[in-house]
Amino acid sequence: MRYWTRICIPAAVIVGLWVSVAAAADTNPAIERVANAGIIDWVGETLTASGVGSSGDKTGSPNQLRGLAERAAVVVARRNLLEVVKGIHIDAVTRVEKYLIQEDSVETRVKGLLVNSRVNRVRFLDDTTAEAIVSIPLSGDLQRALLQMAVYPPGDSAGKISPEVAQRLDALEKRVADLESRISQLQQANTDYRELTAAMLAWVEWMDRRQSTAGTLMIAGTDSADTRKVVQRQAAQIRRLAARLDAVADRLSKLEQSGTAGAAAPASNRVRYTGLVIDARGLGFKPSLKPGVFAKAGRIYPGDYVIAETAVTRGYVRFYRDIAQAQQSDRAGRLPLTVKAISTLDNSRNLAISSADHQILEAISTIPGNFLGQCKVVIVF
Repeated sequence: MRYWTRICIPAAVIVGLWVSVAAAADTNPAIERVANAGIIDWVGETLTASGVGSSGDKTGSPNQLRGLAERAAVVVARRNLLEVVKGIHIDAVTRVEKYLIQEDSVETRVKGLLVNSRVNRVRFLDDTTAEAIVSIPLSGDLQRALLQMAVYPPGDSAGKISPEVAQRLDALEKRVADLESRISQLQQANTDYRELTAAMLAWVEWMDRRQSTAGTLMIAGTDSADTRKVVQRQAAQIRRLAARLDAVADRLSKLEQSGTAGAAAPASNRVRYTGLVIDARGLGFKPSLKPGVFAKAGRIYPGDYVIAETAVTRGYVRFYRDIAQAQQSDRAGRLPLTVKAISTLDNSRNLAISSADHQILEAISTIPGNFLGQCKVVIVF
């Protein structure tokens, strides 16, 4: 009878705890509950779980029994925390659990990180039973471990490149070829400028010598007619070089206006935006580690322009509930571009934007070092 009493008390506590968690998740979209294991705070970037442990029927002093109960509770809480990690959505359809099943080494690595999870609170239900609450940041080492699976999926052989990486490499090779072509044009322009500079300097030096040795020229037998011919030839050369200079300047101007895409960008692209804020409030959006942003033309973010290592270390997005905080965040920068999401897609974990906003972002994505490639994206929901 004592055994069942001991079990029922923790069960009641668990039920009470997760009823309150469920209520918080229902009223706060930033809090996602993972079954009865724990919660994901997408805005606070924290995973939290609770566990109840008992010292069992072992004999010992009250302090010893409480110590055993505390350690057992922490073990159970961290076990539940692993279940929370498994429940995280990598994208709209894939949970972390899928990757952990495919690759045992990944689960071992995640478990190693959870061993160092923070013990937030321990409370004793009686002398032999304790409840522990543990948490771990979703950012940092854990996020890197999870996003490495998304960027470099487990299960690929050593010599095989995943389709996502292969697509990124193909796009990168195309961009490099385009850049090489533009560099060739700029090198030719640089050669033209060097020739012009040399001719100009020669002209200036000749004029200086002419002014300082006018008498010597006459003594040497060079009459004014010969001097005028030299001046005329130099003037003609300068006019030809000036025409080439205008042509080079026009070519450089076109290159600057076209960017790497080879076409004029929208006027909004000329503004040096520092980040993207997507206003998804009121749409029922649900976060994931890698949410997609779409329009009728297709997906605009994340794209092949994203720097893989940046995505792994920084994360694809940062979530906020307050639009003002999002626009003033370090992630968005001093001058963020704010666009309004028009609907959700794919289990409410992807977003749709207007075609006009898609066009703006598509142009920005072609600029070297653009903020989209650096994952400076914030979603407010």
